[in-house]
Amino acid sequence: MAFRAQESLEELFQELYDSQDVAVAEDIAKKILVLDPDNPEALFVLADGAEEYEAQAALLRRCVEETKRRMAQASPEEAESLEDLLFEAMRNLGWSLLLDEKAGEALALAEEMLAFDGWDPSWGRGIRFGGLLAQGKFAETLEESLKAESGDLFAAHARAVATLELAGPGADAYRAVWDAFRVAPDLPFFVLEYWDAPEEEDEEFLDDYNGALFLQLYWTESEERIMVLSTATVFFGYLTDRLPDEVKEEVLANLRESSMFAELERARVELRERFGPDGDVEQGDKEALKILAKMDLFVG
Repeated sequence: MAFRAQESLEELFQELYDSQDVAVAEDIAKKILVLDPDNPEALFVLADGAEEYEAQAALLRRCVEETKRRMAQASPEEAESLEDLLFEAMRNLGWSLLLDEKAGEALALAEEMLAFDGWDPSWGRGIRFGGLLAQGKFAETLEESLKAESGDLFAAHARAVATLELAGPGADAYRAVWDAFRVAPDLPFFVLEYWDAPEEEDEEFLDDYNGALFLQLYWTESEERIMVLSTATVFFGYLTDRLPDEVKEEVLANLRESSMFAELERARVELRERFGPDGDVEQGDKEALKILAKMDLFVG
């Protein structure tokens, strides 16, 4: 009987891995839980499809605890696979907790993630910064973000948000925004949903997209944050030809009314002449951000 149940489980897992439909995957996960209560992979699948943050967090908590329990009893090879699942479950749980306004629990989870040897610390730090921002600890966020390595995506955006909250929407805040743009220039266009989700095969853009979805937690908490990010993204997007046509048409009238539009247009023409459609995009982005950082566009 146990052999038949194991055989059935293996068949169900194969169906689960082959499934491309969310509803079908959830049905299979429920069948797996009948045969193997608290199976962490099945719990993870159900959590992924949960509509309420509270329900999602409850499933992910079970997934995390059961994964830890099984890791303690697993062979080294099995433990490695389970550790990958644990990382994803803890990352998603942190995300869910922040969405459900449980910043304290998210901060505790972040500390646990950061304590794991061999794990990329970026997501643990990202969840920690999200928790600090949610609790209004802007000075602490700024202090910690300044200690992070250059190129740390979540630290750069946390620093920009914290600077905005502490200093207001002036030159200091926008300088911090430009610094954040330097880390991942495409990312703000995903945060604001100016760009559609990338194809699954495009891993580079998928990384940016996943980071952007998480950073919406940082940037969409207030109208002021959205305004600052939108303004910066529009100016940067205009200079680097990243704005979709419909967005460009919508903002162009307002841009033309800006006292700095002539200077902005000259910079755009210069960048096109220097880098063109086939030029060095990375270098073009650097020059565009350098130009924007020198403009007194946002003081006051």
